[in-house]
Amino acid sequence: ERRLVSKIDTGILVYACIGYFVKTLDQSNIQNAYVSGMQNDLSMFGNQLNNAVLLFNIPYCILAIPSNILITKVRPSLYLPILELGWAALTIAKGFVKDYNQLYWLSFFLGAFEAGYSTWYTREEFSKRLTLFAVTSSLGSMFSGYLQAAVLGLDGRGGYSGWRWLFILDGIISFASAMIGFFFIPDFPRTTSWKWFTPEERELAVQRLERQGRANKAVLSWKSIPRVLGRWHFWAFVPLYAIYNSASTAWGNLIYLLKDQGYPLWQRNVYPTGVSAITAVSYLVAGWYADAFHDRFSVIFFPMIVSFVFVTILAVWDVPFSLKFASYYLAAVSSPISSVMAYLTEVIDADLVERSLVIAFMNSGSYTVFIIGQIVLWPQTSAPRFPVGNWYTAVTLFIGLFVTVAIRYLHQRDVKRGIVYLPEGIKKRSEYEAEHAASEEEKVKEDPLKDDEPSKESA
Repeated sequence: ERRLVSKIDTGILVYACIGYFVKTLDQSNIQNAYVSGMQNDLSMFGNQLNNAVLLFNIPYCILAIPSNILITKVRPSLYLPILELGWAALTIAKGFVKDYNQLYWLSFFLGAFEAGYSTWYTREEFSKRLTLFAVTSSLGSMFSGYLQAAVLGLDGRGGYSGWRWLFILDGIISFASAMIGFFFIPDFPRTTSWKWFTPEERELAVQRLERQGRANKAVLSWKSIPRVLGRWHFWAFVPLYAIYNSASTAWGNLIYLLKDQGYPLWQRNVYPTGVSAITAVSYLVAGWYADAFHDRFSVIFFPMIVSFVFVTILAVWDVPFSLKFASYYLAAVSSPISSVMAYLTEVIDADLVERSLVIAFMNSGSYTVFIIGQIVLWPQTSAPRFPVGNWYTAVTLFIGLFVTVAIRYLHQRDVKRGIVYLPEGIKKRSEYEAEHAASEEEKVKEDPLKDDEPSKESA
């Protein structure tokens, strides 16, 4: 079984981490390009940067849920890399834009290609992998700053500015990531034809998930949405994720403070990478603690308090520069992606369809806040102070503390009641586990030899 998990990691985890690293790299580069010459070259002296980011988020928000439904009906090993090839081509094209209107169009189609996984891991394995997956987001942001600082030496090479070379190189990296996807993604346990799996390992992969009632392929449809909306999970996790994930915009604005203070280009691009480094370390610490002590609540609640305090300092703004500078770093101790997603996986543990749709709504809700934020909260004309955005983030983080407490209360209530949420409705967990055990015994009776080898593997 350990050998099988290693192969799954080689396929899903490697591609997912590389793909998410590239996605974050390609999203972060527009900020680095903006403070490194793009603003002047494209005459972006108003809120044109906000408009470009806005046009990226709109199609992503609209297409995220249809894409999550579509991926259960087609092969992910084709669907995801094809989307990434489109992403790579459009990223390279951003290096050749002549004005910000062309940048708008490319941003819009980039958002559509992003709207494009895991049913291989058990619950115990999923949290650790999700933490590593989330860390790559911070690494992508860091690498974008380092890459922009490095390509400053290419400024003027071939007649292109350094910020244009940033987009071109990012697109080439994205293309390589897409090629990896064609060979590394193994699809779903019941449908995989990945040549690196033996027949015995394919069967074991299904049996591992059958032990937790998760082996069947998720069949998402629009008919599933009323069931999802009728449960408290949707109404708690979607707002929490939208609040928590979008809050990262506040501590991601250090780059504009440095530009306003006249820092050199390399410092503008490199100093903010320390913020991403703190977030990456926070992901690792939170993931380790939550798994070691089985405590998903604390790794959300207490870091959120810290972020609330230092975002409030940024909202006040009239403080010594050193405190203001440090607040960007210290506010970044939160780890919303892995912490909230792992908590959701623990709470919705038997209805894969519900969990997939809630995650889709969480992402869409988060991007909806980003969309509104580009217009109302973070206009470039208010940089670097962003008073509306920073005060909004401080207030919503305070609200998020109460939402987190509510989730803990509701989950503990369900545990005490002994209930489990299934596609067909709510059932006593003892009945569900008894039925599942009986089903497993029946399979052994039907083909005892077939079950014998995987059992030895597990032992």
